[in-house]
Amino acid sequence: MSAGAPPVKPQVKALNCPNCGAALVIRSFNTAVTIVCEGCHSILDAKDPNLQILQRFKVATDEDKPLIPLGTRGKIRGVDYEAIGYERRTIHVDGIPYSWHEY
Repeated sequence: MSAGAPPVKPQVKALNCPNCGAALVIRSFNTAVTIVCEGCHSILDAKDPNLQILQRFKVATDEDKPLIPLGTRGKIRGVDYEAIGYERRTIHVDGIPYSWHEY
């Protein structure tokens, strides 16, 4: 980027899931590697123009819904953020599971 060039604006692109047809919004289109469909939980290849299905999942009955809905915008210490992804992680240490959420 040259000194006088304006900053690159993030691209937003709306698409449909090739598995279930649910609407997808990719908020980090240039940097996303995979996309998870909120409708069917399929993992899609964000780099493929046809959104190739990488993996399909059967939805669990006890879904872990994010406390902060995707697309929510807010400020943390004066910096603007938007929730564009959510993941629940768990590790086991000495047989004890420790879980946390990442946005």
